[in-house]
Amino acid sequence: MASPRPWQRSAFRPALEPLEDRWCPAAPVISLSWEPVGASMVTLSGAVQDETPAGMWIMFSGRCFGMTTTDSSGAFSVTLKPSGSGQVMAQTFDAEGLSGVASVALANAVAAIVEFTAIRQESNCWTFSGRVQDESPAGLTVQFGGLPSLVGKTAQVQSDGTFSLTVQLQCGEEGAAYAQVSDWWNQMSAAATYMLEA
Repeated sequence: MASPRPWQRSAFRPALEPLEDRWCPAAPVISLSWEPVGASMVTLSGAVQDETPAGMWIMFSGRCFGMTTTDSSGAFSVTLKPSGSGQVMAQTFDAEGLSGVASVALANAVAAIVEFTAIRQESNCWTFSGRVQDESPAGLTVQFGGLPSLVGKTAQVQSDGTFSLTVQLQCGEEGAAYAQVSDWWNQMSAAATYMLEA
């Protein structure tokens, strides 16, 4: 009996495996947000979506450095001190070594000094006062200048944002007195000025 021609032989049919039957792990997905907490601190929080989200390490870099872990539902929260405004990145790795990354921009309004004024007391003493507008004014330091007797003088801001300094000026000392404040993000305010006439 003659052997079959090459074109008469049965063709090889590879078995196809449905893709839906294969296990293809997905990289974890991170959500990230922030809010200011007191003076010079921020709370970074979010959640990780993963097949097993519990106990995953979250590593922060950029303007904040630190680590925390997720709870049983994948949520996390940590309070850190930023080095300034800018980007903060959060990264995690799942059991398969797949990485998830998220970022958020820390932004901060520059502090401002308002209602800056001076009132003359006895013996040519003057009280300089005003109010600092900021998310966390308590404990900030106001720096004075302009007049020779004010150079190097400072005043601490109270919890309500107010500050005051009483200093004895030299006889005939007059001109522009100014005050500035640096917030917890090391951003300097514009100078508030008051024209003083002896």
